[in-house]
Amino acid sequence: MDNKKWNYITIGSFMYIIVSGVTIKLLFDNETTNRLVEPLVIGWGVPRILYIITIWICAYILMLRLTRDMEPNKRVGPKTFVKAVFVTVAMVLFVMGAQALRS
Repeated sequence: MDNKKWNYITIGSFMYIIVSGVTIKLLFDNETTNRLVEPLVIGWGVPRILYIITIWICAYILMLRLTRDMEPNKRVGPKTFVKAVFVTVAMVLFVMGAQALRS
């Protein structure tokens, strides 16, 4: 895949994470619309699980792009996928640690 396609995928993943997060926050904070996003925010159900899976996929795609750019020839091979998994897990653990220190 060339850089132009990677750019489209990266921008799409980034925008999905930002727009969906902001939309859920704005809808949940409003008393008249919070019932629309309660399945995504409160409790564990199919909508929340699907939303979390899509967020993880987008984060993994962003980390895969980062890992691919660090490769010498900018190719995605089997090792690149494994490296991206470790980078994604490290990112999540870092964010969780930062939130724990903050609170």
